Amino acid sequence: MLCHLCETFLTNILHQDFQTWRRVEEGWFTFKHGNYATVAAAAEAGCKICGLLNRVREDRIPNYLGLSEKWHVQSASIDVKYDCAPYSPPTVRKPAIRKQVDEHITGKYAFQLLTLAPDMSWIAFELFHPNGSDEGDFALAVENDPTSVKATSIAKEWIDGCSTAHTHCQRPDDARLPTRVIDVGPSDDSIPRLHVAGGQKSRYVTLSHCWGTGDRLTLTKGRIHNLQRAISYGQLPRTFQDAIRLTRALGIRYLWLDALCIIQDDQDDWRRESASMGAVFENALFSISALTAVDSHSGMLHHRSPPSIELLIGEAQIGVRTRADTLPLALRSARLETRAWCFQERLLPTAILHVAPDQMHWECRSGHFSESFPDLQTKILTPFEPLRISLQSKRVRNYATIDWLDLIKEYSNRAITKPSDRLPAIAGVVDRIGGSEDDVMYIQGLWSNGFHEQLLWRRRGKLAHTTASSGGYVSSHSSPSAETSEGAPCSSWSWASVNDAVEWPLNRRMSCKQQVTSADAEFSEKPSHGYPIEGTAQHIGLKGFMKRGSCKISTAAPNSPSWVVFKPSGSLLKRGMLNCSLDYSDEPVAKSCYCLRITKWLQASTIPGPKAFVSYLLLEKVGTAETTSRLRMEYSTFKRIGMGFDDAEKVDRIFANAERRQLRLI
Repeated sequence: MLCHLCETFLTNILHQDFQTWRRVEEGWFTFKHGNYATVAAAAEAGCKICGLLNRVREDRIPNYLGLSEKWHVQSASIDVKYDCAPYSPPTVRKPAIRKQVDEHITGKYAFQLLTLAPDMSWIAFELFHPNGSDEGDFALAVENDPTSVKATSIAKEWIDGCSTAHTHCQRPDDARLPTRVIDVGPSDDSIPRLHVAGGQKSRYVTLSHCWGTGDRLTLTKGRIHNLQRAISYGQLPRTFQDAIRLTRALGIRYLWLDALCIIQDDQDDWRRESASMGAVFENALFSISALTAVDSHSGMLHHRSPPSIELLIGEAQIGVRTRADTLPLALRSARLETRAWCFQERLLPTAILHVAPDQMHWECRSGHFSESFPDLQTKILTPFEPLRISLQSKRVRNYATIDWLDLIKEYSNRAITKPSDRLPAIAGVVDRIGGSEDDVMYIQGLWSNGFHEQLLWRRRGKLAHTTASSGGYVSSHSSPSAETSEGAPCSSWSWASVNDAVEWPLNRRMSCKQQVTSADAEFSEKPSHGYPIEGTAQHIGLKGFMKRGSCKISTAAPNSPSWVVFKPSGSLLKRGMLNCSLDYSDEPVAKSCYCLRITKWLQASTIPGPKAFVSYLLLEKVGTAETTSRLRMEYSTFKRIGMGFDDAEKVDRIFANAERRQLRLI
């Protein structure tokens, strides 16, 4: 049974007749469905759709009885189709209706139930084929079991189509296997075992997951020979078991899983394997992303049964269900997406099979597919898209000065168990960039191209995602010993020296003029994959104009100890102070500190405000001065404690009598 409003709603959609609906914009209409009282009454009278709306609303919206009684149902994305050309804005083919990509509604007949209230709430629904038919424009029924024949056949079609038909996704069918992989065997009765590849070539997949807390079976020096004979399936945590099940179901023989393919109590093996981890993910046929699993024990292949109803409208069999999350929404709520180690695991693979709570998604260089619409190729709008483009084109000269900083801003906001792992966890991306230009060097998170601009990072507050140590979670691939965390801290000038989110506050697309020169900046001959070399003082030599002075908390932000003003020695005027941001607000600043000019930034004349800014680093002297025989001059050592920028005229006035110094920054 349906109430008059629900019957009209479905009939209009079936006949694509929206003349009586309110048009919000092209391809977006609203259909008023009364208020709470009318919907509740219709549900009580037996209307199946009203009953579903009412039940789901009660389950999902806290205090729903106290919200506004105005209800609306929205239809959206009516017959939307996107062009399949990779990395171009979606274009619409006639006679499709053009509509902007919406992360909340994706599909041909999806709609939202909106509650108009001070705290607006919404629930997304969609129409689907309950009998599994793929005719028409409705979503497909999603199988309850993600490893069912139908579900895995869809995934296999994605894999085959991506490998053979996607121009931008071409890769060898049999890549060189990583050092070790898990041989999952051909059937569910097979006993998995650790396989030492020895240069063998074959197809393999990787697993991207969160470790979590608690004990789990891992590869150690004492277990390696036993695990080569057999891996006890029953002793594996559920997420590992599910990864093996899914790999088998998709017809793949080998699986790379960090906990069982890297020797966890061998620091040399861990460093060697972590350095090649980027290539492991990049060369895989695809990567399995365990979005459903919050840790190793929770599993990812769960029963899927969203609230739904089935109806017969004339001769048409129609289902209504809560809409399965789109990939952007699934990523937003996944713990996996808060982990630093998993960042490059999203950027580097050619393709990723995301196992989300509601459905599986396929993401590759050519587009995105979901179980609900397995043949509808769309583009997802996420911060990763421009980063992917840059990585694939290997535009290192532009990448190192602009896109690299965007990448680090995104990456630094992710949590990591051991702060010393911040550089190793992004080594795969460094490999991808560094391999394209021989004359561009890399050291501790910065590139020689645009190096002075990259020095101008600042902390932008605590991580949006809480650190793993405080939440009890550990990251995948964490280094195996405390020695690694404490043995070689990053230099103070590197963004990796702070375990917080960072940013580059100046508009990097303004014209920039360097005002400090490198005297003998020590760059690695090859990209450094992570840890500074223990027992050595990794430093950069700089020459520039410097002023000595002191710092005090800024009166403009008295409750924020990170914001200070630098007062040059001998200055009596308030306008002679420079604004600075401290790297560590909980550490006392030395009585005497120094300010070093770095770059001058020119603003476009059409933009109001100051037309030029000067940026600078806030430094603290370390140890005593040395004299170099080569340069025959004093060579003092400093560490970075902050940065800032201010109006160029003001800075020029303060630095009018500054001396040009040569220094070592550690």
